[in-house]
Amino acid sequence: MKLFTTLMMLFLCFHCQLLAQETKTETKTETKSTFTVGFDGQIAATTNGTYSFLNFGGPSLRMNAKPFVFSINMFPSLSFYDNPARPFVTPSLGFGCQIAYKRLIVCLPLYLVRDKATLPEYWIFTAGIGYKFGK
Repeated sequence: MKLFTTLMMLFLCFHCQLLAQETKTETKTETKSTFTVGFDGQIAATTNGTYSFLNFGGPSLRMNAKPFVFSINMFPSLSFYDNPARPFVTPSLGFGCQIAYKRLIVCLPLYLVRDKATLPEYWIFTAGIGYKFGK
């Protein structure tokens, strides 16, 4: 069941596009908000002072409000942390929001990390900036 759910979510991320439109008829002006689901080509660097992450474009739910784009993203990342219990560079997956202005991105992801093998996992908040490729 988990595999089926995961495959369906990936399918939706690749093929879904939701559009919402609001129209004011009284003033003869039209306001358009666009919601989209998909992948962005982007790269960003985030940190919390202890951990550092190099983020790449992942699936997102975006709301376009020209010239800004607000989104909730998954952040496939490389984690950089000097710890003898694990390699210096490890893959990670973060979750959080981001704001894009033209090609500049401000990311605010959360990551689940563990300092040592014997300690429990905990969530850390990071912040950083990046660059968006494409539109």
